[in-house]
Amino acid sequence: MDAPDGGKPQQAQPATKLEEQATAKADLSYSYWAAGSAKGGGSTVDPAIAPKKLTEEEARALREQQEQQQRAASSGATSTSAWNSAGTFEERDATEWAKEALTRALGAVSGPRGARVASVDSVAGHASIWFIRGKRRAGFEFDVAITWAHGEGDGAVRGTLKLAGASPDDLDDLEPSEIAVLDRSPARAAAEAEAVAAAKAMAAPLRDALAAFYGELKQR
Repeated sequence: MDAPDGGKPQQAQPATKLEEQATAKADLSYSYWAAGSAKGGGSTVDPAIAPKKLTEEEARALREQQEQQQRAASSGATSTSAWNSAGTFEERDATEWAKEALTRALGAVSGPRGARVASVDSVAGHASIWFIRGKRRAGFEFDVAITWAHGEGDGAVRGTLKLAGASPDDLDDLEPSEIAVLDRSPARAAAEAEAVAAAKAMAAPLRDALAAFYGELKQR
């Protein structure tokens, strides 16, 4: 459809960060190609994977490749599924594993000014692994709620913060938001202010934990 001002047509934007991660490179994304072909009235069958009769040599090579993949799978290696021997496009849901791994990574975080993660209260979102034309990619988008603590014993200050829309795109600049103190008391206003500053200082360690988690996800 032409733009109202006669300029170039506007391209549709990905609905979520996870979709953007999967379709970041159009030449690698089967989903991107198929959607565009369908909109143009063409076939959604990729010519590169259209059915064709195999020669005996090709059939033998295919069987050998499938057998190798099955042996690798039985030994614990990670690759495309046996049915996807060509490695064209495959998506795997890694959400449940990712939630546990991210909870573990963030739960060990402590900051340079004495604040620490007391608990990871919720992890909401999705994580996926894609195999696109033989290339492996991984992505995630999570909203995380955390309870933090500063100090020890009866004088400890506890509070909450959020990591909103955490994704691989945010590994360098993600900042905690909605930092708040639980059970506020005017009698300890100075301690609470110090604790909030310490919670904000956990930003870099939290990003490091996200980066470590992302590294694990890419090797999943």
